[in-house]
Amino acid sequence: MNELEQLKKIVRDQTRMIIEKNRMLAEMEYRLKNSVITGSRREQLSQMESRYDKDLIEEQASMLKSILGSVPCGLLLVNGQRKIILHNDEALEIMGLSGQDVLGRSCEAVMGETCRESCLLESAVELGEELCCRKMAARTRDGRELSLSLKVTPIRNSQGRIVGGVEVFSRRTDSVDQTQALREQQDGIFRVFSRLMGQKDGYLVAHSHRVNDIALQLADALGMGHSNGEKDLSLACLVHDVGLLTVPGEILSAKRTRPAQEHEAIRSHPASGEWILDSLEGFDHIKKIVRSHHERFDGGGYPDGLVGEEIPKESRILALAEAYDAMCHDAAAPKRSPEEIIREIQENSGTQFDPEMVSVFLKQVVSKR
Repeated sequence: MNELEQLKKIVRDQTRMIIEKNRMLAEMEYRLKNSVITGSRREQLSQMESRYDKDLIEEQASMLKSILGSVPCGLLLVNGQRKIILHNDEALEIMGLSGQDVLGRSCEAVMGETCRESCLLESAVELGEELCCRKMAARTRDGRELSLSLKVTPIRNSQGRIVGGVEVFSRRTDSVDQTQALREQQDGIFRVFSRLMGQKDGYLVAHSHRVNDIALQLADALGMGHSNGEKDLSLACLVHDVGLLTVPGEILSAKRTRPAQEHEAIRSHPASGEWILDSLEGFDHIKKIVRSHHERFDGGGYPDGLVGEEIPKESRILALAEAYDAMCHDAAAPKRSPEEIIREIQENSGTQFDPEMVSVFLKQVVSKR
């Protein structure tokens, strides 16, 4: 069995496990509402529910841990009792701790009751709100002063109850050191994303690189030159589908065989991509481009229904480049001739695509390919 088939089997097994857990949770909820349960039986059901909650947050963290395992960002996961149950190596390195100093302990015990980092994670779990801080002073156990950028997010079960929280944080540095650190972080992130996307769906990596080439040609034709906007556009192109890492493999496979039936999980991938990038320093504009690359010029896109120039310019370029590449290379889409592709783009000018960009794209990009 090759690696892709093994991944598919893992996804199928996890899906069956989640379905079974949801069935048992529904059964427990029914019994609690409609039966007189003895104290021992109620305690037994409560223990079962706690065990399923623990499985849930560990499942939700596994994808994020895989992504961040090879880049300079720390990851901490706490359960409903505010105890740390999972971390990555970078978190320990940043904090100057070992695994035995962290696992099973509260954030206050690890970082100190007055540490704002621990307070922020506690607040996110207690209030059920996503919280972030772009710059926070912290001190390690060995006395080192740190400047951190972090984001904390509560995790909810299928009934909406908060069962834990996840914190992603990275070190901030100054001036030249910060620029170099960000560049190294971005390089590492893109290597990891490419590897993960290639395992998830072999089409994604080649598609992202083709979209990048097309988008940069259009950006040059629009006069963007070698600006920061063009650099951000290039990086966004390479990771624009990173949110698909959160989509089960069988749904992606269904998209390939039934492209007209777009699953809600597929529609959520721009926002999921933004969430992944939002936990990393130096991606502020890139994450906005990624979030908006499925918006439509007429306001009929997602996730925000932006209209016209409300959509970032880079996102409008990316949307056109991605659609063109899909028409040319997506095996699941109907086979089109070059003339049919041009006609479809023209028909969607002003509705799906920016009409000014369409004109430049067809005259200065497509005509030269």
